[in-house]
Amino acid sequence: MAKPTTTSNTTAKGLNLWSGDSTKDSDRIVVISDLHLGLDDSFSETVKNKAYIVSFLNQLTASDVDELVIDGDLLDEWFIPTGNSQPADLQEFFTKDADNNRTVIDAIKSVMKSGIKVTYIPGNHDMLLNQAILSAILYANVQRRWDALQDANGVAVKLPYATATAAAQDATFCDQQAVTQYFNVDPSVDVVVFGHTHVPVINRYPEGYNREKVYANSGTWIDRNLLGADMTFVAIESGKDTTDVRLMQYQPDGTVTNLEQQ
Repeated sequence: MAKPTTTSNTTAKGLNLWSGDSTKDSDRIVVISDLHLGLDDSFSETVKNKAYIVSFLNQLTASDVDELVIDGDLLDEWFIPTGNSQPADLQEFFTKDADNNRTVIDAIKSVMKSGIKVTYIPGNHDMLLNQAILSAILYANVQRRWDALQDANGVAVKLPYATATAAAQDATFCDQQAVTQYFNVDPSVDVVVFGHTHVPVINRYPEGYNREKVYANSGTWIDRNLLGADMTFVAIESGKDTTDVRLMQYQPDGTVTNLEQQ
């Protein structure tokens, strides 16, 4: 199977994400997450799919999209073999990581230059922290500082430390937090999108609230996702009266599939 081009092409065919033309009061948002671009392709989880990421982003620039949200774990500072030679500091690390994935970085820049707003949310694998801060947050006295960490992150419904840590690898627990932390707390929130779990999912709640609520997880773009499909993303069209949320998958031929209709 031939790989798509990895060069920037802002005149590429747009992605067919919505039926019909956009309206002036409609915001169209695409959410991707968990690209996990590595420092070295000899051990990176995302090598084959890099070309498809570039193709997807190039097509995005020609689509009727207002905003691209990168929802965590763009560059991976965790997945590195023991004994691998390390850069001197985080700045050098991320510079080298970006250089190793230059085609993707340049494609994101092309999205920005096209006029599409790009919102970047750091994940647990790409938090831009120096070693001292990273150690303090992730390793040093986490249990003692747990309540303060939840306050700092604006957690609406506090979780006991033991509960949160025990459920850290449970994708369904993470998904349920959309209900616990948002839908059951703030009736004005209609859509919640998470990444992190690598499990693409969409859950709809048509009853029990003032209007339908939708939760989606955007999945991942790593080459081999054992937890579900790869090259997945969430497309949102938010108008004055309605909001349409779709869980989609990018195909090697440049088309997209609505996974909810599979």
